[in-house]
Amino acid sequence: MYFQTEDNYLNILLVEDSPTQAEQLRYILEKRNFRVTLAGNGKQALEILREFRPNVVITDVVMPEMDGYELCRTIRSREKLKDIPVILVTTLSDPTDVIRGLEVGANNFITKPYDERYLVSRLQYLITNMELRKDLTAEMGINVYFSGKNYFITAERLQILDLLLSTYENAYHQNCELLNAQKKLQELNEHLEDIVRARTAELLSANAQLKIELQERLRAEEEKTKLQAQLHQAQRMESVGRLAGGVAHDYNNMLSVILGYAQMALDKVEPDSTLSEDLREILSAAERSTRITRQLLTFARKQTIVPQVLDLNETVQGMINMLKRLIGEDITLNWRPGPQLQPVKIDPSQMDQLLANLCVNARDAIVGVGMIDIETSMATIRPEDCADNAELVVGDYVVISVGDTGCGMEKDVQEKIFEPFFTTKAVGHGTGLGLSTVYGIVHQHNGFINVVSAPGRGTTFKIFLPTQHSEITTKEGTGNGVTQRGQGQTVLIVEDDEAILKLTGQMLRNLGYSVLSANSPGKALSIARENLQSIDLLLTDVIMPEMNGRDLAELLAAIHPEIKCLFMSGYSSNIIDGQGMLGKGLHLIAKPFTAKKLAAKVHELLDSKAAPPAATNN
Repeated sequence: MYFQTEDNYLNILLVEDSPTQAEQLRYILEKRNFRVTLAGNGKQALEILREFRPNVVITDVVMPEMDGYELCRTIRSREKLKDIPVILVTTLSDPTDVIRGLEVGANNFITKPYDERYLVSRLQYLITNMELRKDLTAEMGINVYFSGKNYFITAERLQILDLLLSTYENAYHQNCELLNAQKKLQELNEHLEDIVRARTAELLSANAQLKIELQERLRAEEEKTKLQAQLHQAQRMESVGRLAGGVAHDYNNMLSVILGYAQMALDKVEPDSTLSEDLREILSAAERSTRITRQLLTFARKQTIVPQVLDLNETVQGMINMLKRLIGEDITLNWRPGPQLQPVKIDPSQMDQLLANLCVNARDAIVGVGMIDIETSMATIRPEDCADNAELVVGDYVVISVGDTGCGMEKDVQEKIFEPFFTTKAVGHGTGLGLSTVYGIVHQHNGFINVVSAPGRGTTFKIFLPTQHSEITTKEGTGNGVTQRGQGQTVLIVEDDEAILKLTGQMLRNLGYSVLSANSPGKALSIARENLQSIDLLLTDVIMPEMNGRDLAELLAAIHPEIKCLFMSGYSSNIIDGQGMLGKGLHLIAKPFTAKKLAAKVHELLDSKAAPPAATNN
């Protein structure tokens, strides 16, 4: 909004496109009690003049859109504005500037840099003699011929013209020295600009390189920190796994004794007796304990497994009805099989356990109604994908995803979910082994897990299993459930745990086998050399002092070429490659086992044409 100030102040409309110069001139004028209104160019000044009539207009000559000459000409052409004095601000580098100013009707000139006293005196003179100049303009005028034109100029303008013409006369006509000096100065300025430009480019390049180096260093530090955290977590999980595996293995041996003797005692009592009921309770408790140790061994990647090449879509499809019963009617289960999946190699029972555990975990995270989504797809891990995650391995993977609409997890909870016995559930509502079992199964099969979760946004587990290019394993038929008895065949049992050795020997004798027992590999070799008659089967533990079961089997094969071998172990990480995978031609029964399972396995092996362990020359 523009307005005129009180009568005792003079109003100046200052038109200047340079904010710095405008503020400088404004400061000079306001210090002398002038009221200053600013405009950035000629067009803006004309807009202001529609509502506000100043005492004087001071305008720069060179401006965008409308210069000072055109502004002055426009003011003079308008009836209501033509009497307002106009002062042009110029460097006066050319007398033609003066002539042009006089032509458009300018009243006066101010040169840059500003002379404060001269400026103020000019303003006071113009305003004080405004009416007088109106009356005397014609009488004090003079005709001037310059550059082919006639100009009518007042005495005041004549004085300005004389001053400017005398000042610039030599420069305008013949002052070659000044022109040469200006030329040299221009050349020096250009040279200086080149130097400054080159130096600036060097500095910019150096700064850019420094920025890149700093960014790379920060990125490297972030990656190092991330990888260290992953390594720490992996080492922590490995340590917990070793502890869990060791405890579970020893516990398995004790459970084997409990299960074995309880079953034999149960076989000797009347089915309807009180003692029979008590023994069944002991067996039930021992079997529940066996499931816990199996989960611990799975987490530790030391459980005995028999992997098969499977179609994952077919495997999951076969579990859908069971999973629906498992999660309940309030939760919708969506199954979306991916197209053209490649086969994977995994123990079928462990695949079932993995999927069941993930669905139970999802079910428990949902309050009320909700959804669980199971999907399969293919994924390829490239080298660049492994840069931020040391766990990844380049290759093709089948991905099974289990997502829920549950409560989600905080980041600190996500870091602990795979640890054994860690749970967010209430006391008595879970062992804390479900996800640790999943972790063990996946890593035992050379896969990895990705978890995406946030509070209130649900959780998605993505399991990556490496693809296989061999044929899918066909399903074998199940037996008739009848306990198989022996025909007096000789079985050599080798076990360093005396309780297991005694129990297993008694089981086999009850099944009709002749038993030789040894509590160490050395003693087993001695027995084999002393009994040159045929030993039909070697039943040996895998991990023992002196040597492992595989080495013992090869030595015994040299003494008894027709001997067959059955390994037994709570875990089988040392059988072939330290990964718990059974090699071709090797047979194993997992501890703890019942007399019925042992009978079936021994009968199957003795009745088969399985080749004996090959002796090796070390």
